[in-house]
Amino acid sequence: MEESVYNLIPKPVEAVVKPPRYHSKYPGESFPTASTFALKSTSRPGVANLSGDSSHPDSGKVAHTIKKPAATLGTSRRDEIAPDAYLKKSSRALAESSSSFSYGDPIKPAVPKKEEAPVMGLKTSKNFVVSNAVDNILAVPKKLRDDDPNYLKRPGFGEVPKYLVKNKREIEEEQRMIRDMQERQTRRDEEKTRLLTEDERHELISGLRAQYDKLNHSYQTLSFTLDTPAKRERKEALEREMSAIEKDIERLNKKYIFVADYE
Repeated sequence: MEESVYNLIPKPVEAVVKPPRYHSKYPGESFPTASTFALKSTSRPGVANLSGDSSHPDSGKVAHTIKKPAATLGTSRRDEIAPDAYLKKSSRALAESSSSFSYGDPIKPAVPKKEEAPVMGLKTSKNFVVSNAVDNILAVPKKLRDDDPNYLKRPGFGEVPKYLVKNKREIEEEQRMIRDMQERQTRRDEEKTRLLTEDERHELISGLRAQYDKLNHSYQTLSFTLDTPAKRERKEALEREMSAIEKDIERLNKKYIFVADYE
């Protein structure tokens, strides 16, 4: 706020006039519209006051407190049960059937009695070894079926499957295309390659040596104490750049140097 002589004069304080308090035109004892509160043990439906009445339908009487006669314990049967009509012993016994019970035909033969002794001591004079040999000698040999397939004579036996021939042909075609692409790329690279002249080689070496001297001067001016990470990073970066320049100068000292000309 800017200074002003008018601000020295106190301004009158305006009294705050409160608005009149709000009073609803509906009574506070009215039931909520479509409410499900306190309806568990009464005979009302699932919701109450669907019509939105502001007053209770009983016209100021006691609230609707009629409870269901079988709300929790079931229908009352107080007047239907007699004290002496309890369940007595054998009162529900099954009536005896007029027909006699039987199991029907026995599943297994009866156990022999002690007087029914089995026949014992019987022996046979048959030689089972000789009998089996004679039966096998006189047996008619089994005929072979003429319709048995002979897989050795089927067409195409021993030949390479057609899908293998197709796959081999596709692989060879793909390899041939790759070789052709590589040869074309090699020819294009050879056409764009030229021999570096002596003047260009000396010029490159001179520029690299000048850059090396500049980096070496910066390296020599570093402090002896590398007490901060920034100093160590600076020293390592200068060493990397100087090492890369030394390798480049060594490559340029060769007799024949070919370079790619993309102009």
